[in-house]
Amino acid sequence: MNDREQGMGSVPEAGQHPAVSAGALLREARVAAGVHIESIAFSLKVPVSKIEALERDEFEALPDAVFARALAGSVCRALKIDSTPVLALLPQGAAKPLAPQQASVNASFRDASERSPGLLSRLSKPFALAVIALLVGAGVLAWFPSALYWKESGSDAPTAAASLASSATDPGPVVPVAGAAPSAKVAAAQPASPSSPPDASAGSMVEPTRAAESVEAAAAPATEKAGEAVSASPRVLFKARSESWVQVKDAQGAVVLERTLKAGESASLNQSGRLAIVVGRADATDVYVHGNQRDLLGLARENVARFEVQP
Repeated sequence: MNDREQGMGSVPEAGQHPAVSAGALLREARVAAGVHIESIAFSLKVPVSKIEALERDEFEALPDAVFARALAGSVCRALKIDSTPVLALLPQGAAKPLAPQQASVNASFRDASERSPGLLSRLSKPFALAVIALLVGAGVLAWFPSALYWKESGSDAPTAAASLASSATDPGPVVPVAGAAPSAKVAAAQPASPSSPPDASAGSMVEPTRAAESVEAAAAPATEKAGEAVSASPRVLFKARSESWVQVKDAQGAVVLERTLKAGESASLNQSGRLAIVVGRADATDVYVHGNQRDLLGLARENVARFEVQP
């Protein structure tokens, strides 16, 4: 074999990867730094498989060349190495080709006015018309009772006003005053002259006067009996159901009554002014003030009741 053949045999075959690649540089730098691949994946928040594909130069496993270059730069920054030689060995990113529907200039398009049907076209549909008719009918049904009510109220207003006016103009029956009774008696005592006709209104006045006199006569005995009962009852009355004692002091603190009551005994007091009363056994004594029984159990403390009677 001559020198030419030996030189040609040393030339690498076409399609072989160069001795140094971007993935190999990244892997050597990571191993030299003693960083685990999962640690870099965790810090960059990318799957471990992406970094493994980058270190094996399997760029087809990555989304595109732009992603591969960005990921390689992030790994270089994480390892604190220069990213220039690594990026120089990576494929350059190229813009994605346009989709077929975007590449054609003569692609059809829709006018903005044809995107959606107008409001009038929607309202012209049978379903929309039915909904509108239902809404209008519901509004009429809701308005009709209120309108009828106001109409009836308006018709009742003149009737009520007329009834009020008639009641105001009608004087009603005349009720005689008690002071007019003597004058009626005097008029009845005087004889009427034969030339003058009898007065019907005078007779109608005499009958109510007699009724008033009878009512007053019936009420007088009842009033007298009530006055006698009030005057007969003492101001303060004590009744003992069993042995008890009472003490009464006036406004100056002087004792006006102090007595021990046996079962069935009673004591009364008509002293005027403010009175301070002490009852020894509240459960065995009844106290009446102006004829009204006083509740001693509600006032008692340890079965001793203390209260005052105001003037």
